[in-house]
Amino acid sequence: MNGIRKVTTGICALLTLVGCATNQSVDVEVEVEVEVEKKIDTKQRNKDKTEQSINIEAEFLLVRKAECVAVIARMKPLAEAGDSAAQMLLGECYGTGAGVEQDYVEAVKWFEKSANQGLHISMRSLGTLYAGGWGVTQNMVEAARWYELAAEKGNAAAQNDFARLFYFGLGVPQDYEQARKWYERAAAQGVLNAMYMLSLIYDEAQGVERDSNKAVAFAFGAAERGHPASMGRLGVYYAHGEGVPKDDVLAVIWYRRSAEAGDSNAQHNLANRYEEGRGVTQDFAMAAKWYHLAAEQGFAKAQNNLANLYLAGTGVEKNINEAFRWMRLAAEQGNAGSQASLGKLYTSAPEGLANIEQAIRWLRLAVKQNNAAGQNSLGWLYLTGDGLEQDFVRAKALFLKAANQGDLYAQNNLGLMYFKGVGVDQDYAEAAKWFVKAEHEGQPTSWLADMYLEGIVVEKNPVKAARLYRIISNKGNAPAQRKLAFLYREGRGVPQSDNEFIGWLKRAADQEDVEAMFSLGVAYEQGKAVKIDPVEAVHWFYEAAKKSYAAAQYNLAYSYYQGFGVETDYSAAIEWFRKAAEQNNIKSQHNLGMMYRRGEGVKKDNAIAIEWFRKAADQGFALSLANLADMYQRGEGVSQNITMAAQLFREAAEQGDVQSQAIIGGMYLAGKGVARDSKQGLFWYQKAAENGNINAQHRLALMYDNGSGIPRDYQQAAYWYRKAAEQGMTKSQSQLGVLYQFGRGVDVDFVESVKWYRKAAESGMSIAQANLGSMYLAGRGVTRDYKQGSEWLLKCNEPLSYRNFYQIIGRMI
Repeated sequence: MNGIRKVTTGICALLTLVGCATNQSVDVEVEVEVEVEKKIDTKQRNKDKTEQSINIEAEFLLVRKAECVAVIARMKPLAEAGDSAAQMLLGECYGTGAGVEQDYVEAVKWFEKSANQGLHISMRSLGTLYAGGWGVTQNMVEAARWYELAAEKGNAAAQNDFARLFYFGLGVPQDYEQARKWYERAAAQGVLNAMYMLSLIYDEAQGVERDSNKAVAFAFGAAERGHPASMGRLGVYYAHGEGVPKDDVLAVIWYRRSAEAGDSNAQHNLANRYEEGRGVTQDFAMAAKWYHLAAEQGFAKAQNNLANLYLAGTGVEKNINEAFRWMRLAAEQGNAGSQASLGKLYTSAPEGLANIEQAIRWLRLAVKQNNAAGQNSLGWLYLTGDGLEQDFVRAKALFLKAANQGDLYAQNNLGLMYFKGVGVDQDYAEAAKWFVKAEHEGQPTSWLADMYLEGIVVEKNPVKAARLYRIISNKGNAPAQRKLAFLYREGRGVPQSDNEFIGWLKRAADQEDVEAMFSLGVAYEQGKAVKIDPVEAVHWFYEAAKKSYAAAQYNLAYSYYQGFGVETDYSAAIEWFRKAAEQNNIKSQHNLGMMYRRGEGVKKDNAIAIEWFRKAADQGFALSLANLADMYQRGEGVSQNITMAAQLFREAAEQGDVQSQAIIGGMYLAGKGVARDSKQGLFWYQKAAENGNINAQHRLALMYDNGSGIPRDYQQAAYWYRKAAEQGMTKSQSQLGVLYQFGRGVDVDFVESVKWYRKAAESGMSIAQANLGSMYLAGRGVTRDYKQGSEWLLKCNEPLSYRNFYQIIGRMI
């Protein structure tokens, strides 16, 4: 804020007998400390109208008070007798409180007497008192009147002050032309602040055509004489190459001179240079030092930037409390950007510091100033319902305001609402419009990359998708790094590269992206793009599992169950299966059921097993349905109920569990738990057989072979016996040998018959051993060999044994 004014009229007051009494011109240098902003907006100007702080201080204060007492004693009689210079001196004494008790009313009285006699110094001082409201009611119109009178008489300080009123529209209509006229007259008398303001006027084209050369010339003139703000402004000109060749080194030199003279704006700019490494070697500690100096002077931008350094631990020790302190100081000054940043900080701070109520308060203050970042952040709270009642209409309205101001995050958030159809009708074209706006300004989002990858509304373009993912990835976005990794794995939009796949996946995993951690674990588990490494796989599963990622918890549990990468530990397996199961991970629920049913790592408990099987079964998991069915069939943990078992086997079969398809087929044929139904039995056997179930293939073959419930069909029997035989079913191998021996459904082929008899015989099947022995004795398909024939016949002494078709359906997954 423009305001602290050092008025050096005291010297002239002490020189009354030399010239002031006769209104001779005396060089006066007035320094006005101005916080340099690139733009001085109307709101700030209006604020300056009501928040002036003009302080009457001068070299006069250097005179010892004891001497002032003597001066006052001599001057008062003269003043009372009408001497204008003595009246001015008394006004000065009362105004500054030098030698007398400070009394602005008395000061006004004596200045008025002197001014009415035409003494320009008193006119200027009277203007200052009216401007500040000291000893009189604040009256900028009256201040302007006295400043003008003094200025017309050549008072340089008054010319500067009068120009300032025109510049900001205080007491007079805002008029840059008049401001420039009076600043030029003051500058001609060597007023450095006037030179500085002229530099600003010509740079900002305020009432004149923009003239960078003049702007630089005025700034240089004041800077050479040590005016801090002008030195800083000269640094700005060199930084941007305005009126002078762009030169980062010279910019830093001038910033430093101004900063060392105490100019807070220059201190901020110098800090920024150190932070970015422009014109100097990057040095975050030096950046922090200069931000600190500017921040301590109340410079809001510096306070904000210093807060960010503390937040990141850059150049200073990380300290979130200090970050909050400086951010709050900036916000309390009304800095909208800081208010928005503080609001966002309150939403993302660690537990104990996060405060959603404070976040909302500061974001609303930023929104009142039409701050785009604040609008975006408050919109996000309405979108998510975090601390506020969820309101998609308000969220969209805030995003739209921010997006139209060019806020890239708001543009992406607005696009996201349309992309997901959240609070608005899903509209991919509208989503793409906003995503593309943000992308053109250098803030692409993964959602736009996804659209190019899949060809949603936009033309499918994996190459562009990969380019966007890379841009986002290079900014440290972990999800984008993960997606880019898989493009390299698949060779979509980029050349296939296992090294790039693992490299990007690790970068995302190192940022604790749980999906990347899990995927890296899978890569080491399965040997995708890397050598199989069970220990490394378990490491990444564990890292993701700690973050409650259910799929990783399941894989970690299974690793403990199998002893993959770790020692087998059923207790640890139970622990991690349970964590995943509690997040509704179906496989973990099923496996918990299996471990309780078997008593692995826990005491066997069929009732608890049923609870977990039921949780998975309720989500349609076929294996758990099958296990529930088997437990009802056996009466384990529940009362035996064959009807319920059949119902559950049917549900599992319909979910695609092949073994259940075979079992329910048998139950329909036997009328077990359901009404006997050959057609249904055949249907389910056929389904199970087609899905590769060896038992169903054999039973179906038997049905065709014997004409059991269906017309006899040896060709179909041979087809299904072969399917089962090729999977190692000894009974089917033996029966297939019979069909080839007697030419049923196939041409007679003793060699093929012997081949299948031998397979079954070598597996220990007695009837196949007997048949093979007979073939040797008869010399069919083999050279007649009584010895071989006798040996095979002797092996078939054991009674025939067949496996129980209704096996326990119990397998870990």
